[in-house]
Amino acid sequence: MTVRMNLWSLTLVPGEPVPLYVRRDFQITNAALTEELRSNDGRSVVKVTHHPIPASAFESDSEFDSDEEMDDEEMDAMIAENESDDDAEEAAEAEDKEGDDEEESDDEEEDDFSDDEDIEETSVLCSLTAGKSEQAVLNLTFVEGEVVIFEVSGPNAVHLMGNYVNQWPEEESDCDSDCESHDDYSDMGLDEDEFSVEEFSEDEEIAPKGKIVAIEEKKVEKKAAKKEEKKAEPVKATKRKAEEEPEASPAKALSKAEKKKLAKKAKTEEAPAAAAAPAAPKEKETKKKTLPSGLVIEDVKVGDGPAAKPGKRLGMRYIGKLTNGKQFDANTGGKPFSFVLGRGEVIAGWDQGLAGMAVGGERRLTIPAKLAYGNQKIPGIPANSTLKFDVKLVSIN
Repeated sequence: MTVRMNLWSLTLVPGEPVPLYVRRDFQITNAALTEELRSNDGRSVVKVTHHPIPASAFESDSEFDSDEEMDDEEMDAMIAENESDDDAEEAAEAEDKEGDDEEESDDEEEDDFSDDEDIEETSVLCSLTAGKSEQAVLNLTFVEGEVVIFEVSGPNAVHLMGNYVNQWPEEESDCDSDCESHDDYSDMGLDEDEFSVEEFSEDEEIAPKGKIVAIEEKKVEKKAAKKEEKKAEPVKATKRKAEEEPEASPAKALSKAEKKKLAKKAKTEEAPAAAAAPAAPKEKETKKKTLPSGLVIEDVKVGDGPAAKPGKRLGMRYIGKLTNGKQFDANTGGKPFSFVLGRGEVIAGWDQGLAGMAVGGERRLTIPAKLAYGNQKIPGIPANSTLKFDVKLVSIN
């Protein structure tokens, strides 16, 4: 079963063929005219040039079957050769001739294969006309290792849209278990309601079995009695101090200068405590900055690994949502989404927002429409939409 993954897109300009080496399997699902039209009634034809599968690959194994049958006949001939030496010589000459014929057939087959490899076929994907049929639904899959050339003829540019696909998801079952164990995504701010957490109270005491219960009850009674005695002692001490203070007060009267010194000491001791108190909540605050392009970057957690640089391949976990909170895409388990930073393989908001991020770090990106998909209408994403991504950098290669 084919599983659709991240979005894939390509814009074709008339007169500019786009050669493409397929690094990952992808599927084209839609073709549409771009927003700016050079001609209001022009016709644009989208074509693809590729190497078709040679017809020789579909031929049956009849040739090999015939060779096996000839081998049986030769065995019968070898048995007959034992009857006379003359027949043996004739059979040897016949084998030499057959060997020459086989070599000639092999040479012809090699020529056929070389001719098949040089064949290139150009196919028409769709035809779009401004004002009449401005988009077409497609279902074409290109596999890893293919070399294709996309082009459009006509006055208007065409935008191709689709998804990267995984055509053999069962083969990645081992990777899924490994990635889930090492790349935990539970600390990225997901809803706590989705998880069941058992809370245990430290004050909860479980009564043991047997005679120990009686012993513990006695201990509890002794502790309660000691607490009552301790409470009574401070009351008596305060009464004694209250009785002794009137007698000592006349001898220990403070002057105005001494009172001022004591007030200054109290202020100096209170100042560091007041300064330390507001420092605690600052650690919880996220570092937030806004770039001139309108991109908002919030560092939820700073990583301690290598930093992301242009040209490096990054492994990412992410959750993509609209401003209304609706989720349109996510990668929270299995194989992390990977791409090369700064090559235009993702939207511009990712190329700008992930630069400098360290492995293990988490960020929240608020990407304006001009750095995302602009005025394009994409399934699940309306035109001119601001996108929000919670991302986590898992690896750098």
